[in-house]
Amino acid sequence: MKKIYILLTRTQTSIARAIYRITKGQYTHTSITLEPTTKNFHSFARTVKWTFLIAGYVNEDTHTFVFAKYQCCPCGLFALEVSDEAYEKMRAKIDDIRLNKKKYHYNFLGLISNIFHKKVDFKNHYNCAQFVAMVLNESGEINLPHDPALMRPMDFLRIDGVREIYSGTIGECSFDDIT
Repeated sequence: MKKIYILLTRTQTSIARAIYRITKGQYTHTSITLEPTTKNFHSFARTVKWTFLIAGYVNEDTHTFVFAKYQCCPCGLFALEVSDEAYEKMRAKIDDIRLNKKKYHYNFLGLISNIFHKKVDFKNHYNCAQFVAMVLNESGEINLPHDPALMRPMDFLRIDGVREIYSGTIGECSFDDIT
């Protein structure tokens, strides 16, 4: 058995504030890592600091880029045990997207349609929650509460076996102590 980690956050960017106003969820962004002592997470988000309109696959460092400005943002770090086989499937999927990130795009229309609980699912287009859900779903082991295209950050707390590791601010979370 191995553990994977899901990071849920809520910064004060304009898009995060809008998502929060609409969903009322404690968290507005979802990231995933397969490494137990890392502050680098995989997600779909803005790729430049000054606008959310330029977005795609990102490898997020919790102390740089957008998070550097929002070290006081609320976050929750959650662990999920998976089989070695599921873990390897997740790693392969993340590696494929990371290595071919130019062919993957942010699913802006899917983000908007999610507000109305309508599925808009384009090939190679993801928002943050949709990406993490797809990675979990393709492992063949995780039962999601919704289709990946309809997942929201708070839905990850409803997955069987998800265990909270940390709740607080991103700046105070010690990723070196994750086990």
